This record gives sequence, structure tokens and C-alpha cells, in this order.
Amino acid sequence: ISKNQLSEVLSKVSAPWVVRSSSTAEDSSNLSFAGVFTTILGLTTVEEVLDAIKKVVSSKDEDTTKIYATEHNIKTSEIKMAVIVQTLLQPECSGVAFSRHPVTQENKVVIESNYGLGDILVEGSIIPDLLEVSTDGKVAIIKIGTKKKKSIFKDNLLQRVEVSENERQQLSFSEKMARDLAEIVRNIEQDFGKPQDIEWAVVNGKIYITQARPI
Repeated sequence: ISKNQLSEVLSKVSAPWVVRSSSTAEDSSNLSFAGVFTTILGLTTVEEVLDAIKKVVSSKDEDTTKIYATEHNIKTSEIKMAVIVQTLLQPECSGVAFSRHPVTQENKVVIESNYGLGDILVEGSIIPDLLEVSTDGKVAIIKIGTKKKKSIFKDNLLQRVEVSENERQQLSFSEKMARDLAEIVRNIEQDFGKPQDIEWAVVNGKIYITQARPI
């Protein structure tokens, strides 16, 4: 894609942007390339997006990808990479949700949540809040995480900032929102016909689903 073509496309998508992978080997019931392929957040210029697209495409040829692919009998030469460019949500909180308990397979929605953007949770650098929602809508608070930092986009920069002591001691995600998300997550499982691993974010009190893949 040329710079002019990309500029025309981006004029229809609100900034800031995120560039993320969508490969033929991305996710399945047996595979998860989450954290293997590159994702780049908080882009504000056409040049940055163009450079990010190249980095995301080339990430399929990096050593970590080759190792993971080899372990699963996949030839990296056969992996085709598409790239998604989308508006970067700026959420109050975000996280992951499993439509079934990922370890025990119990029929409970398991939710992990942190303040701000989800990248800091996915990389495992903070301890998030952990909640479980049973089929009758009962919310069990398993753990209030330390949540010492959050990732935000401010002044055209992706930043890691300290979370106040008061906020750390509170849930980043309300029990009502947990029940609402659990209902959405169960509907997604029903649509796909198998348990789902879902990424979500809350902006101005509204839940957005940003990704769903098999557990």
C-alpha cells in the first residue's frame, strides 16, 4: 500500500490508531499467537502507521514466531499475514474474559480487569482484578489485584502511569458491569459454538469487544 492510499483510508478512521496482526495461523482451538505477532498502539501519523504495518507483517519471520510455529508443525513460509488498522479505544478499564473457566472448564465466566488499556494486562506486568460470574448472575470477587500501573494514551503518547492507592484497593470493574459482560461473553460462545477467550474494554460505561478466539 502506498502512503497516499493509506492516508485516504486513515481519513475514514479516527485517530489514534492501533495496528495489529490477522494471520492465517492467528488463533484456533489448538493455537494462539497472542503475544507472538507484533501489535503497535497509539499511532497518530500516516508515516507511523505505514512503518507499523511493515513491522507487524515482518513479525511472522521473527525467531519467537519460528520457534512457536515449529513446535506446532507449522511452516512460517506458509503463514500469510493481513493487518488490521483500527481506532485505539481509550478505556476506563479493560481486560480479558473466558466464557468457561480456562483451567477447570466450569460453566463460569472468568474476568480479569485493570484500569486503562489492555496491553499492560496481556503482557503480565500487573496483577489484575479477578472475578467469576456464575450462570445465575452471581458475582464472586476472587481477588482485588494490586493494579499498581495502568497504560493510557495521553498527549499523543502511550504512557504507563501510577495508579492511586485508593484506586488500587477498589475494583476496576463493577459487579453490574461483570454481569453485563458475562451475558455478552456467553452469547459469543453460543454464536461460535465453543468456549471463547475474549478481550474487552469499557469506554464511557459502554462495553466493547475487541477480540474473540477459542480458549
